[in-house]
Amino acid sequence: RTSLAEADLPWPAWLDANGQPVPEPSEPPYPGWRRSQPVTFGRVPGREDLGLTGAVAAAVGASMRGPGGRPGDPGALSAARPALGAAVDWVADHWRGPDNGRWEIERPLRWYVAGRVEAWIALDGLARLARAAHPLDLEAVSWQAESQKIYAWLEREGVAADGGLRIDPSSDEPDAALLSVAWAGPWARSSRLVSATVDRVLERLSFGDLLYRYSDRVADERSGPDYPDLEASLLAVKALAELGRWDEAHERMEAVTALGVVPGETADPVSGDMYGDFPASGAALALVDAAKALEHGPR
Repeated sequence: RTSLAEADLPWPAWLDANGQPVPEPSEPPYPGWRRSQPVTFGRVPGREDLGLTGAVAAAVGASMRGPGGRPGDPGALSAARPALGAAVDWVADHWRGPDNGRWEIERPLRWYVAGRVEAWIALDGLARLARAAHPLDLEAVSWQAESQKIYAWLEREGVAADGGLRIDPSSDEPDAALLSVAWAGPWARSSRLVSATVDRVLERLSFGDLLYRYSDRVADERSGPDYPDLEASLLAVKALAELGRWDEAHERMEAVTALGVVPGETADPVSGDMYGDFPASGAALALVDAAKALEHGPR
């Protein structure tokens, strides 16, 4: 709650354990795990991920349902409602501009489709909560109207030639970030668009049962090879579970857990060895999320 209330908008993708901004990057003279280089502390400031607000909105919205499970019930994070409203207002004003996306690609900035789906989730979800508490809430009317504009943009700009969502309007390339949002967006989970999105990501970005974040044809101004990513691989597990594709979900989960403890973000695609200079909180959270999703299906 404190971090939400005190953080400047747009919300930063990274905060320290006390809810404060992380320091700017530095490179201490230490060898990395398995001599991966460079070792870095801190994060590059100023990177914006439009989708972050949507993810937080979903968490706060779930909390605001409270023990009774009804919209508007007091929940553990209900005190964050004013801060969330201000953040959703920011999203309504800025979703038309480019950002760095979930994977923090520094340049070039893009109109990431995944981020616009998250923006829709934030606006639509908070509008529903506001209407449940006060049916004539004018903010809810404004948020709902803006969510409809995002939906129109997604239908017009976000759909690739094969019927699935793409990374941005300029490219038909897939984006693993879409695995966390396509089934939770404005389309029914049983829709052709959702299944086509999941299929195109898995078909084009898989290395065995692991997954790359995005295609190497997507310009990111990074040097060196990309490795399959554990967070992306676990997003695939949850997406498959949400669509009831349990066998595929379990196979991919077993591929990740066979690597042992999750110490970093990436895995060498040949040896399977783990690399990375710090424990990846995104991968750890995705592991818990994937495991909870698998609990609801056959074992």
